[in-house]
Amino acid sequence: MAGNLRAAVLSASQKKLEIIDEARKKKGWKKTSIAWCQAAHTTEATLKRFWRSIPIRQDSFINICQAVGLNNWKEIADALPQIEAHTDWGEAPDVTAFYGRAGELTTLKKWVVEENCRLIGILGMGGIGKTAVSVKLAKEVQDNFDYIIWRSLHQAPPLNELLTDLLEFLSYQPAPDLTGDASELISRLIECLRRYRCLLVLDNLEAILSSGDFVGHYQAGYKVYGELLKRVGETPHQSCLVLTSREKLREVALLEGETLPVRSYQLAGLGDEAREIFKEKGLVQEDKWGTLINIYRGNPFMLKIVSAFIKEVFDGKVSEFLKIGTTQVTRDISDFIEVHFERLSKLEMQIVYQLSLEKEPVALSELQESLSGVSSIELTNALASLVGRSLIEKSSGRFTLQPVVQEYVTSLELKYSE
Repeated sequence: MAGNLRAAVLSASQKKLEIIDEARKKKGWKKTSIAWCQAAHTTEATLKRFWRSIPIRQDSFINICQAVGLNNWKEIADALPQIEAHTDWGEAPDVTAFYGRAGELTTLKKWVVEENCRLIGILGMGGIGKTAVSVKLAKEVQDNFDYIIWRSLHQAPPLNELLTDLLEFLSYQPAPDLTGDASELISRLIECLRRYRCLLVLDNLEAILSSGDFVGHYQAGYKVYGELLKRVGETPHQSCLVLTSREKLREVALLEGETLPVRSYQLAGLGDEAREIFKEKGLVQEDKWGTLINIYRGNPFMLKIVSAFIKEVFDGKVSEFLKIGTTQVTRDISDFIEVHFERLSKLEMQIVYQLSLEKEPVALSELQESLSGVSSIELTNALASLVGRSLIEKSSGRFTLQPVVQEYVTSLELKYSE
């Protein structure tokens, strides 16, 4: 553990924050108002930490108070100075209700703690549990690190904004001192990753990737994230960056290896552990639960949706639900799958629709014959992309759709044929 002397930091309790809140309202400012940031010479990220009672630099704390007319900052601060906090969980969700994943966590913890991996990607279809696993992992290894930072990229922040946020927390430098282009800020971050043992978690990385293309392509303006991943993966340091994504990033694919410091873990669905979901939702007929797990491939999110539906419509009787079709797609599940389909390229969509016409798994040569206008290399790349998205399954060189995806595509075909 690092024990370096650092700048004094302060925070306010929830009770003291009520005083700040009243002063804010008199100004007519929102809690993270741009006007407040400018008046306090700080950033939105620092204001967010302030409102979560996470210690920030003393000068930033004073400026935030004085900007709303409160000069008695010593009475508002909890302590003077407070010992700095080393964790910032951001919007990390509560993982009290966590199912299974013992084997997955064992492997990931080994990579992080024992094998000192620098970059790890946790990959899988939406709803499979990547976010929950990333939080659980960070909680279980936090004693091995000086700093823990968990961030969601759901809102697709520009890289400079993210780096400034991270560096403010790791170095306690005020935002005006964190100038420079992305490359310079990445260099500063790597200095921190060398000086301290940090665990950084970036969740929902697919938010910065483009739709309508094969997996792993960045949106316009976000390609610089690739430089961050490349440099964190290639440069020696004592920290670890964990990312979660529905799609594998090119930088991870190029740098990863079984004995290299860059790894990726493809998260599969739950097995019998998913039965805990059914118990919590009040389903009956346990002998039918395995069928549900298989239909939805153990996807926790889809299992929660369908369990709630069965409880509400069929009083928890799984057999009654199964009578109306073996792979029923509720409206919520349909909306969920649609989000995945919106990201597909035209060729990927063609392949999915072709597979939906087949009752048995299809070989590459058979697909090639059906899609005669597509070159072999284009077809192979598209199939690899679909496998990477967990929308199709591959076994013994043959391809098929997941049951629930098959049903979704069939329902679309029926809808548009009417």
